[in-house]
Amino acid sequence: MLTSLHIKNLALVEQLEIDFTAGLNVVTGETGAGKSVILGAIKLLLGDRADKSLIRSDAAKAEISAIIELGEIPYLKQLSEKILQDAGIEADENGQIILRRVISPSSSKNFINSTPTSLATMKALGRCFIDIYAPGEQQGLADNRKQRFLLDKYGSLNKDVEKVQKAFQALKKLEEEKENFHNEIPDRGELEILRYQLKEIKDANLQENEDEAIHHEYNQSAGAKELMDTSMQVQNMVNSDEGSILNSIQFMIRHIQEMNSIDESGTSPFLARAENISEELFELSRDVDNYTNRLNLDPENLAFLEERMTTIQQIKRKFGPELSDVFAYEEKLSEKISKADQFEDLYEKLLADIESAQAAYLKAAKELSKKRQKVTGGLSKSISDQLRDLGFKSSEFSVELSEAKHTSHGIDHVEFCFAPNAGEGTKPIKDIASSGEISRVMLAVKSVLAKIDQVPVLIFDEIDANIGGIVATQVAKKLVELGSAHQIFCITHMPQVAAGGSTHYRVEKNIRNGRTYTEMVLLENEDRVEEVARMLGGSDISSVVRSHATELIAANAV
Repeated sequence: MLTSLHIKNLALVEQLEIDFTAGLNVVTGETGAGKSVILGAIKLLLGDRADKSLIRSDAAKAEISAIIELGEIPYLKQLSEKILQDAGIEADENGQIILRRVISPSSSKNFINSTPTSLATMKALGRCFIDIYAPGEQQGLADNRKQRFLLDKYGSLNKDVEKVQKAFQALKKLEEEKENFHNEIPDRGELEILRYQLKEIKDANLQENEDEAIHHEYNQSAGAKELMDTSMQVQNMVNSDEGSILNSIQFMIRHIQEMNSIDESGTSPFLARAENISEELFELSRDVDNYTNRLNLDPENLAFLEERMTTIQQIKRKFGPELSDVFAYEEKLSEKISKADQFEDLYEKLLADIESAQAAYLKAAKELSKKRQKVTGGLSKSISDQLRDLGFKSSEFSVELSEAKHTSHGIDHVEFCFAPNAGEGTKPIKDIASSGEISRVMLAVKSVLAKIDQVPVLIFDEIDANIGGIVATQVAKKLVELGSAHQIFCITHMPQVAAGGSTHYRVEKNIRNGRTYTEMVLLENEDRVEEVARMLGGSDISSVVRSHATELIAANAV
């Protein structure tokens, strides 16, 4: 739930920090007091666009933050953790999510749990926890896509919808392959060119990394004569008959042996090191000799290497630039030629796959449609019952299905229809002119879906607009009922709704030192009675009005 809200230098709010409770939180205040600023602050934390004009005069920046408690709903925990993980944000050990925005004249900075983040991430996370129903949002109920979503949610049809979506995507992928199929098949002239290119590559009989190996061997062969002369000189220096290094070492060893015969303990290390040097020189001489023997001075081989290097370079220039690119192009050529050679068989298979995918989609879509048809009656009756509780005693509500264009959501067009008065006949909700009527329809829908709705916080902005009397009392009762399963915030002008709140806040506008301030205060005891009395009787609050306010509050406290 939303446990606290902090606002600093936003519009007429200089500093506001307030804690909220579970159940129905009502917010009241005179028109123009600034209730919209409070709602606007929450919307900013949910990803609304920030404008520098929102910054309070003479302030450098505006700040808004809120703390949300995750609670014990597994679905919400998993979803929020995934969003945080994808955004690289660590989850709070105490099960809290802290949303914060800082708005300056040049930028807007967004934070989740003190980590900078994008507005898209804030919006995605906010949607998990908070739904806002303002006069503009209420019209969303007239959207047929929204109606279809609500019907599927009521019927717990999400798995069936996912099945249809997957089948539809598989079908569309195959249809796209069909559209591109002819473009991928070469004509006769192009096919001849492709065959010639493939033959040219295959005739070259290229091997992986062959260009590097040939280049290395060529460099060795081209320099073999110089290498051989030099290696012979090295061998002569190390191990010739006279004057070689190895002979000199042997002569030196004989001298050390003479020293060793006189002072064995003192000269033994010298003798061992000299013998090691002699052995190492002998190994060196042998290795150089083996290297010399491997050198290739064959002119025919050198000519072959030059020709091979030329062939490889030509192939790379045509189809490269690297050998790996040549091999990739060879594979692509083979695929194109194979497709052309098997055109009819492949095309017939593709058509068969499309037919099979169409059948699978229609089967899944028809199954979904049947399940939707089964739950329309239950949803219609449940909403109708709620509407009767909200003052529409002779109303009629129905959910109508008709066949529609095939989409990823199935083959149904969903229409919520409503007749507020007996004998009028139902009409689509989008044709209802009264905002008061559609507000109550929306509240009825929300009441029906409350038990399966995962969003824990619902905010209603003047849902009681254009209603009064006993209907307002019924709306208040319905909001209290919703408050048992959700945390509810209701901005209201109706005293009946205000009296039903478990917690009551008043937004007021004050002037101090020539400046205007919007403030939000928690009302308790007599202060709350005075506010409800003001809503009942305006500025002229009599003892009768005050007594009525006390009775309203007491009645809802029972």
